Amino acid sequence: MNARALLRQAKQRGMRVEMFRGHLSLVRPTGACPEFVEKLRAHKTELLAWFAADHLVKQIQCSEFDRCDGKTAKKIIPVLQASKHPLARRAIEHLLQDV
Repeated sequence: MNARALLRQAKQRGMRVEMFRGHLSLVRPTGACPEFVEKLRAHKTELLAWFAADHLVKQIQCSEFDRCDGKTAKKIIPVLQASKHPLARRAIEHLLQDV
């Protein structure tokens, strides 16, 4: 299961998963399904990668990386590629326009 599907399921169960300062935070109703919470824990690395990529995509869309140097782009692109974020490809294309 990918991060996007897990986040969608969490939302359907009344949970909210967030990243704050590099750590995951889970807001859940009392008595939330412990098996699903364990599933989220098992996919922690993938979820962190998703949130990092999502943040990068938003920064790129807001032109925060316009005219960045090639060194910076080389660091960002693998993060986006590994995330499988639906907007990653478009963000990479935008990033490479000015490099």
